Amino acid sequence: MRIRYLTLCLLVLPAAAAAGPHDFARFALEAKDPFSPTKSMGLCGPGSYDPNAQGTPCPDYDVTRPIRENPGPLLYLVVAQLGSVGITGASCGIDYTGGSGSGVDPAFVTWTGCTDGLEFPNAGPNGDWPAPGGGIRIAWITCQNQQVSVYGVHAVLGCFYVYAYSEAAFKVTPNNNLSSGPELAVTACGGGTTDLLTATVQFGGYDQAWNPCGEWPWWDVSIRETTWGRLKRQYEQ
Repeated sequence: MRIRYLTLCLLVLPAAAAAGPHDFARFALEAKDPFSPTKSMGLCGPGSYDPNAQGTPCPDYDVTRPIRENPGPLLYLVVAQLGSVGITGASCGIDYTGGSGSGVDPAFVTWTGCTDGLEFPNAGPNGDWPAPGGGIRIAWITCQNQQVSVYGVHAVLGCFYVYAYSEAAFKVTPNNNLSSGPELAVTACGGGTTDLLTATVQFGGYDQAWNPCGEWPWWDVSIRETTWGRLKRQYEQ
């Protein structure tokens, strides 16, 4: 399985020749309190409720929420800790446990995009995005290069509204519904990236919750040779 790199034309590009802080994109999830947009504050963009507008760096993202929270929380999907290099594209999938009236109920999961470009969602075994198993490719018109604190560039893809009836996990996965094979990818404005870590938010528990920005310091390049292999093994099981 090869990592695929995404441009506006969704072309496969060669891997970056040298490692650097921007080689370690993290598909992160920020679980935030329930919020309804107002005239003065929206869901996305400058002055909004999204974690970039609030100045929240990825290591501080919350990845646990209580169950039966009504209204449900918002889960922001962010590509984070890209050093000083911005991105123009991303591709990933989602998966979560639940069903009608249990776990995370797909009937109450909605998606709001936060990009200035194009979205290409695809359906998985359980239906259209954002059903569990669905995927999405995103291509921005402009380079996303907003740096948050000292933790590098963070780019907000969008947010999910989620309601959990009982204990459940909501995770970022590869985009598994493409004819070319599973794809977990970003395209940096100045070139490709290689290693990608993903997040899991847990409702009503802690054992599966994981913030990929908190596992290692963002400048630590020692994980470069192991990260993708670990992801392959996880999702081929």
